[in-house]
This record gives sequence, C-alpha cells and structure tokens, in this order.
Amino acid sequence: MIITILFYPILKFLIENKFCNLAFVLAIVIYYFTVKLKLKRAAMSKGIVSLHYQMKGEGPSLIFVHGFPLSHEMWNPQFLFFTKNNFNVIVPDLRGFGLSSVEHSDQTMDDFADDIISLANKLEIEKFSVVGMSMGGYIVFNLLERYPTRIDKVILVATKASADDEKGKERRNQLIDLALTKGKKAVTEEFKKILFAPLTWEKRKDLITEVSFILESASLNGIVGSLKAMRDRKDYVEFLSKINNQTLVIHGKSDLASPISNAELMVEKIPNAKYYYSEIAGHLVNLEDAEKVNEVILEFLKE
Repeated sequence: MIITILFYPILKFLIENKFCNLAFVLAIVIYYFTVKLKLKRAAMSKGIVSLHYQMKGEGPSLIFVHGFPLSHEMWNPQFLFFTKNNFNVIVPDLRGFGLSSVEHSDQTMDDFADDIISLANKLEIEKFSVVGMSMGGYIVFNLLERYPTRIDKVILVATKASADDEKGKERRNQLIDLALTKGKKAVTEEFKKILFAPLTWEKRKDLITEVSFILESASLNGIVGSLKAMRDRKDYVEFLSKINNQTLVIHGKSDLASPISNAELMVEKIPNAKYYYSEIAGHLVNLEDAEKVNEVILEFLKE
C-alpha cells in the first residue's frame, strides 16, 4: 500500500504525458511488490547489520548475489523465472544496499560472504547453488574458498578473478573520496555510465530508468564500504584451477566495466567451465539479455 501511494503521482504523470511504456513498466513494478511477493527480513548475528531478502519457490536452493551498487531488484527477471521453474530462490540485499542496512563503512569481502552464510543458516539451507554478478562474483570466490562444502553449482556473471592492480585501487580511492565529498549519487551516476551496452542506451530507455531507481537505494555506508572491500579483495586467479564445482561463466561482449578477457580467463582456468557470451549485452547482461541468460542458467542447473 505504501509503495502504491508513493508511486501513484509518477504513474499519473507518465500516463498524462503519454509515456505509456514507462507507465506500464511502473504498474508491473507496483503489482510485483504489493501483490506477488511476501517480503522477509533477517537480522544478522552482528548487531550492526540488518539484511533484507526475498524468498519464493520450492526445490533446490538458489541464491543470487547482486553487484555494486545495485540491489536484489537487479535479479527481478531471474526471480520470477526460477521460482516458476521449481527452485527455492533467495535474493538478498547486501549490507548497505536496497533495504539492508549497515552502521559503518568498514567492510571486507569476508563480511559479505559471512552474511550470505548467516542467511543460509537462518533459512536452514545447508547447500545451495549461487549466482554472483560483478562484486557478487567476488563474494562467490570468497564463499568457494572459505565455505566450499556449502556451495553446489556456481554461476559467475560479469565478474573477474583478479584483484585490483594499483591503478584500480587508486580508482576505488577516488570514488570513495567522491562519495564522501559529493554524496552517493555522484558515484552511482559515474558507475551508471559503464553498466550498459551502447545498444541498450539507444533502445532500452525503460531499462535504464528502472536501474536508475535501483541505484537510488544504495546507502553511503554501502557504497564506501563496498569500494573498500573491492579495493582490498584477494586475487583468485591461481585459485581458479582448484574449483571443483560445476561452473558457468556469463558475460556481455559489450561490457564496459569488465572486458570479455576476464571471462575468457576464468573459462580457461576453471576445470570444465561452461560459458555464454552475449552478443547484445554490457555489464548488466542478466537484464539486457534476460531471456537467453535465464535459458542458459536453467539448462546448466538441470544438468
């Protein structure tokens, strides 16, 4: 009800000004959040964190870990699809993003991975397949190293195994300074420029609008903490050959944030890794090429 009240003026404006396509998308979003889903919250064991998640469906457990600086909403097409295809789907908001909160900005990849395990424990899920996009992929590598017995199949989306080089670390520091001096939106606007393929900017204005709303939900602590965690994360290139889990790598050929060579390296080094490289997508391949990505993941999980 609250969501409907908040979005009604926007919906009315879009209809009155003949932005019917956007109005239709917004109407679906309102319906999705007010009717289709039951929202659940989990409090993590550390008192500084409150983790929001959505869970629906019956079958093998499948956890989707979102990228920076997004939220569980980036997985909407996958959430709807896999709940209908006999999976117990869990989509959390990482600490400091979406509806999850964190009281400080000193985060590590261990913290993010521990949150996922704490959530699985709370839900009494012993083993699960996991999908990690971008920063979510870094978290998946951490999970594979530290909690190998908890992970079944692995899907790595628009991510890489290597740590930041010195130039990358400096860029993270610049973004941290930007967030602290000019606010979180200065960072999300910078990052939005590299989220989409050129074709998406040209033809998918509705998707860009949808993602812009998602970016607004990131908190300053979430942004700064995640940038610190990504800056300081481990290098997992040598670890790739030790991964025994069945693995699928998904990447967009027009990814401006992470070149396709990062995916090719993972496919080369992870034993028997499978892959899908999208011809039309950029960094947000799961949204830009949602139907095909869903198809590929489903086929992989059912093998």
